[in-house]
Amino acid sequence: MKPKFLIIEWLAIVALFLGVIGYGVYKIDPYMHFHKPNIEKYYYSLNNARYQNDGITKHFDYDAIITGTSMTNNFKTTEFDDLFGVKSIKVSYQAGTYKEINDNLAIALERNPNMKTIVRAIDPLECFEINGNLRYDTGTYPTYLYDKNPFNDVKYLFNKDVLLNRIIPMISETKQDGFLPGITSFDEYDNWQQERTFGKNTILPDGIDEIVSDTENVPIEHLSNEERDIIEKNIRENVTSLVEKYPDVDFYYFFSPYSIASWWETIKDSSMYKQIEAEQCVIELLLEYDNIHLFSFNNRTDIITDLNYYADYTHYGEWINSLILKWMHEGMYQLTKDNYEEYLSEELMFYSSFDYSLLELQEDYDQDIYAAALLNEELTGIVPMEIISGETLNTNIVIENANMYDYLVFYLENTNEEYDLEIYDENEHIIYEHINFQKSENQDDKWQRIVIDLTDITTTKLVIQNNGYITMNGTINECAIKDITLY
Repeated sequence: MKPKFLIIEWLAIVALFLGVIGYGVYKIDPYMHFHKPNIEKYYYSLNNARYQNDGITKHFDYDAIITGTSMTNNFKTTEFDDLFGVKSIKVSYQAGTYKEINDNLAIALERNPNMKTIVRAIDPLECFEINGNLRYDTGTYPTYLYDKNPFNDVKYLFNKDVLLNRIIPMISETKQDGFLPGITSFDEYDNWQQERTFGKNTILPDGIDEIVSDTENVPIEHLSNEERDIIEKNIRENVTSLVEKYPDVDFYYFFSPYSIASWWETIKDSSMYKQIEAEQCVIELLLEYDNIHLFSFNNRTDIITDLNYYADYTHYGEWINSLILKWMHEGMYQLTKDNYEEYLSEELMFYSSFDYSLLELQEDYDQDIYAAALLNEELTGIVPMEIISGETLNTNIVIENANMYDYLVFYLENTNEEYDLEIYDENEHIIYEHINFQKSENQDDKWQRIVIDLTDITTTKLVIQNNGYITMNGTINECAIKDITLY
């Protein structure tokens, strides 16, 4: 009897232990699988899309959604909400297939009868995926979180990784001084902007590896009938099926604007014609529906050809995401039955005849946000204001109405001389300090461009204190500054 009693006692202890773990996971629910996050008590870090997107979709309050591949990571729902008058979430899937994204949208539409607006990226290359595929090459796919089988939820309730890397840290955080409960904002969720660098030196560090001088004689590969069938099935089942089912929802679809470096790849592998033919096939399928608003920005060639807007061949900075929302809201670059053929013709003409060797000569901005500053007028409608044109020496400069602008750009003399320059707000808080001891190697011989992000500055006045630098023998080195502009 005693061994039997010990076994029962041991099983009871194990059951109690598992029950405590399972209850803890259910109560805190870091992946929001069972219920809304308890943001009054814990802090929820949104940083694992495929494990958290399903919970966000099922349990959050919203009437609009931004979704797609990593091309949608840098969208800001605050901008979307302000422009479209909605309350939105963002659920992106890195390297997601059309099916994966559509399956999540089906859940969102089923759970939200008041859904009004969906913004979705249509990545052109993904249309060739065999219908029904999911991406398992990006890691283990948590199908147990997505299905309706309650029994396999044990994989979540008794998950060692969830317990050690989520539950215990979340509980520990609550005991720290100054802890504030809450959740990652959708503006920040999956945003990779600060983790990447942009420009020619990042994307093409070795330059153009080969130059096609005679593009007219490049071999041409066309779309096969089999590929057309794959595309049509993929689009009808994983893009337009929900459009038919929910005719009162507005679907804003856009082709992700890949960089000129991506188009260069289509030149090298002779796939440009096939890619544009595939795009035409998708366009014609999507334009069958009145509640699809379809956009393409590929003919904004000033942006596509400037690698300073890109972190790699395809991924663009958050400045482009902001413009995409603005363009779609204003109906700019929308494709219709009347204009899409002209659009495709212009697209093919430009990218098949572009001189790709010019990319070798392109400037790579030392500060990536300079690209954002140059686009800010189009985004905000605020005309840049020139404060000083030309050079000035050792002069304190007062800038009024700085809070109306997002960027301050000026040029400092690039020299080995020592000098100190500081910028204060009206409360005498230093927002920027530049102490020069040696010439910057990344700039030309004369001037160094400085770009300061003012988006978090609320002060109306800035002061550039430009007093040079007092050396040990008491002399003052002059600090030259020129071309001060607010963007």
